[in-house]
Amino acid sequence: MIKGWLGTTIRWTATCLVATTLIGCGGGSDGGGFVGGGQTTADYALSLKLGEDDNKGALELKSGEQTSLTVTVTQGSSAVSGVVISVAGSGAQIEPASLTSDASGEAVFTVTAGETGGAATLTASVESPSGTVEQSISFNVIDRKSTRLNS
Repeated sequence: MIKGWLGTTIRWTATCLVATTLIGCGGGSDGGGFVGGGQTTADYALSLKLGEDDNKGALELKSGEQTSLTVTVTQGSSAVSGVVISVAGSGAQIEPASLTSDASGEAVFTVTAGETGGAATLTASVESPSGTVEQSISFNVIDRKSTRLNS
C-alpha cells in the first residue's frame, strides 16, 4: 500500500515539476510557449491615413483617382525612423511598394484607385524587434462608368 502511494506521489510531483518548468521558460526566445502561445506583442505600432481624410467616415475614391497614404511608425509615444515600411493592397496600386520612415516616423505613398468599383484594402507592414507588425485600411472604389450612367 505504501509502495503504491509513494509511486503515485513521485509521478505527480515529477509531472508538476515538468509542467512548472515548461510554463516558466515559455518554450523559447520568441516569447511563445506551451501556455498562452500565439503571436508575441509587437513593440511598434502603425497608423495609416488615407489622403486628407480623418479616417472617421466612409472612405471613397473614384476609379483611377490618386491620393496619398501616410504610414506612421511609433514605439510607445516616440516616432521610429529608418525602418522599411512595405505596403500591399487589393483594388488599388501603391507607389512605391516600400519606403524608409523619416525622422517623424512617416512614409508617404501614392495610391491610385483601381478601375473596377468595389472594396479596396491597403496593408502596411514593418519588421519590429519582436516580429512583423501589420495594419490595414479599407476604402470603396466608385466605378466612374457607373456614376456617369446614373448622372
